Amino acid sequence: MFFKCFLLFFNLFSIIYSYKILVVNPKFGYSHVNFFSQVADILTEAGHNVTVLAIDFDPTIKHPGAYKANVITVPFTKDVEGDFDSMLDNRFLWTLSNSGAEQFRLMLKLINGMHRQSLRVFNDEELAQKLRKEEFDLGITETINIYVLGMFKVWGIKSYIAGYSMSLGNDLYKYFGLPFPSSFMPTLMSSSTDEMTYSERFENWFVHNFGETVMYFLKDKMTLQSEFDRKYGVGFYDSDNIIGDSSFLLLNSNPFLDIPGPKTPKMVEVSGIGIKDPKPLDEYWDKILSLRNKTVLVSFGSFAKAVYMPDDMKNGLLETMRKLKDITFIWKYEKPEDGTGKDIENLVISKWLPQSDLLNDDRLSLFVTHGGMGSTTELSFRGVPAIAIPIIGDQMRNSKLIERQKCGIIMNKFELADSNILIKNIKTILDDDTYRNNAKILSRRLNNRPIGSKRLLIEHVEFAAEFGRLDMLDLTSRNMGMIEYYNLDIIFPVFFGLLLFILVVSPKFGYSHVNFFSQVADILTEAGHDVTVLTINIDPTITHPGAYKAKIITFPATKEVEDDFANLIDKRLLWNLSNGGAQQFRLMLKFINGIHKQSLRVFNDEELAEKIRKEEFDLGITEAMNIYVLGMFKVWGIKSYVAGYSMSLDGTGKDIENLVLTKWMPQSDLLNDERISLFVTHGGMGSTTELSFKGVPVISIPIIGDQMRNS
Repeated sequence: MFFKCFLLFFNLFSIIYSYKILVVNPKFGYSHVNFFSQVADILTEAGHNVTVLAIDFDPTIKHPGAYKANVITVPFTKDVEGDFDSMLDNRFLWTLSNSGAEQFRLMLKLINGMHRQSLRVFNDEELAQKLRKEEFDLGITETINIYVLGMFKVWGIKSYIAGYSMSLGNDLYKYFGLPFPSSFMPTLMSSSTDEMTYSERFENWFVHNFGETVMYFLKDKMTLQSEFDRKYGVGFYDSDNIIGDSSFLLLNSNPFLDIPGPKTPKMVEVSGIGIKDPKPLDEYWDKILSLRNKTVLVSFGSFAKAVYMPDDMKNGLLETMRKLKDITFIWKYEKPEDGTGKDIENLVISKWLPQSDLLNDDRLSLFVTHGGMGSTTELSFRGVPAIAIPIIGDQMRNSKLIERQKCGIIMNKFELADSNILIKNIKTILDDDTYRNNAKILSRRLNNRPIGSKRLLIEHVEFAAEFGRLDMLDLTSRNMGMIEYYNLDIIFPVFFGLLLFILVVSPKFGYSHVNFFSQVADILTEAGHDVTVLTINIDPTITHPGAYKAKIITFPATKEVEDDFANLIDKRLLWNLSNGGAQQFRLMLKFINGIHKQSLRVFNDEELAEKIRKEEFDLGITEAMNIYVLGMFKVWGIKSYVAGYSMSLDGTGKDIENLVLTKWMPQSDLLNDERISLFVTHGGMGSTTELSFKGVPVISIPIIGDQMRNS
């Protein structure tokens, strides 16, 4: 009787401390869906009332969204399904280059494909009403679905946690007040580790910054910021801060496996939550593992299907199996009925296999894997050596983790066509016990982590549900500008005080850019330094000299270069240009192509190089946009440099009595006069800064580029 009363009391206690949690889980990648399904199911097992909003997107993903939690499904329409089907050719994944640029282009397709379904969720009032009635205590979703964090507010959910089904992405650092350290932290789509060559560091830096630039133009498609502003008013939702405002950020990484890097107290690493308790193999698989002394498991995951592997790669893999007759090969293959490998006695092909239990069996000698985060985590926890053959996305980086732990080898997917390479790699691992020993040591570390991943997940979620937003964990740097964060306001005066000769390189391709670096040069000249400005003519409409107080070296444009730029843009186009990212991005590409020719002239001008070398400048300054100039500083013998970032009367209006037209005006002085009531501006960085300092109200009408953001 006493025991029954105790159980009743315990159950009541559990109910009192049970939270209602909504996990939003869009189906756009199996590993993503699976991670958040694990989160939901673990929280359900912990006694919480969990609902999963599963948003259909990829029709090939049959995962329900969760197995133990309640599930609400938002089905896709035919056009959304068509978007995804037309977006990806499964054969394309196998031939896709491993370079960051190629991977990035594929990611752009995913973003465009998700946009339509996101809008459906955003505008679904029936769904919103249904979720509001549930009165959830906490919301959880992935940062890729950033708009959902805004929807939590629409749905009446005050507290939320952001998550990421991979390691900490290079795009997330900024939201938490951290700079991305590209010198030693590879981007998610990088094939490098933390020890990079010069060229790898350059590629890593370029991929990160190019990605940030392109994502700026695509930002609205991911965040739906303009949709929120239009429907709920400006200020209701701030996509720039909403991720950083989350109580915690759940990461699918483990400090004993991943590359160490800067993190904040809000970041919780919970990789391994999906590792199942091992079960004995059934009779069928037990017999297969006993056929030979060595067994190799081959699986390329669910996204890049092996059935679509190009014939040369498939034949190379099959030839490897034929030649290594003393090894049993188990291959996860989607269509065994097509006859693939039917003549190979030591090959077992299966649509499905108990991967977790196979990896837990000591008779499994090696795992040939695509390096997905799920498989990488699983083989690491089980202590199985691996050959990683990354195909797409973060698999490049995950594979490096295996290599970094010295428990596996990385192989380029295109090398599958050569059976000799795969045979050599298999023999290297099977003949050298070092790989298996290292894998077992890694497994022991992961399984004996002082505080387990499930406990970390449950307790941080419960803490967030109880206390909500945790501002005390925020770094102050979240609210700092670049100058303050890097102490440039302290370093520059000290550093520049020791310098005598400074070269400022200022290409003329945008008036606000030229004007900003002119101001830099003139201020340094006023401070007593010997400053020379190399002004590179590009846009013939810019008559700014490049500086007013510093010395000037002018690099003229040829007629061909000037004509190229003049023909680049029809000025009327700017007024008709959409504020959408796609058109803006196309225009940016035209600019890049337009300045390329003049950049090559500077690069190849030996006379200019010799002239600058003779000056023996102590410091070079240019805009980060002119990245090649940073390399030219080295050519010109300048060892130290600073990169910066700025972002005609034809009778029009002659009949309007209250209109004064002028080619030039003392804008700064006018804005300083209290009789100026209002400034109607394009929102250029220069004008935005000036009116802000002068305290003049404004109507901003952005036309192009960063003017949208400045406004």
